[in-house]
Amino acid sequence: MAAKPIVKPEVRVPGLAESDPTYAALLDKREAISAEARAVADEKKALARDLEKNPPTTGNVSRAVAEALGEVAALDDRPKRLLELRQRGTVLDEAAAVLIKRIQDRRSAASRIVCDQIRPEFAARVKRLADALEAAHKARVGLEDLINDLEAQDVQWSVLGSFRAPFLGDIENGPVQRFIREAKEAKYV
Repeated sequence: MAAKPIVKPEVRVPGLAESDPTYAALLDKREAISAEARAVADEKKALARDLEKNPPTTGNVSRAVAEALGEVAALDDRPKRLLELRQRGTVLDEAAAVLIKRIQDRRSAASRIVCDQIRPEFAARVKRLADALEAAHKARVGLEDLINDLEAQDVQWSVLGSFRAPFLGDIENGPVQRFIREAKEAKYV
């Protein structure tokens, strides 16, 4: 006989961004800053390679100095653009760090929103587990009572098999009782 499949009720846990518009906006901003930072880094690398292969023709003379000397300076804004890109990259790195902190800070509030939405289903599942564990504990106590009666009559009951369920922990204050106690304290049971 095949075991019955476990049917999971249709419950969908919403994501933090889906549940909290503020959190979603922070993630969107982080993505925009990351995209711009990638673009700046790519342009910076390409420009640095180009400057290395094709150095500026004016050398160390600025346009103003060249004009004072009566020379025509070839305009080469690549070094200036590279500096701008480096500065923008630094700003974007700082902005990304600020956003990471803001996202971490907002995560708690967004998590509370999701937990409030899912609380009824969570409570129902905790209660089902607590009820099943209580039933298992009662069955275990019944088995232990029978084993105690067998031992009181000096019966070598081991021929029946070893079914003491030590994996459930202490019979008086094991993990089953702690779980049920915590569920009751949280008012799920």
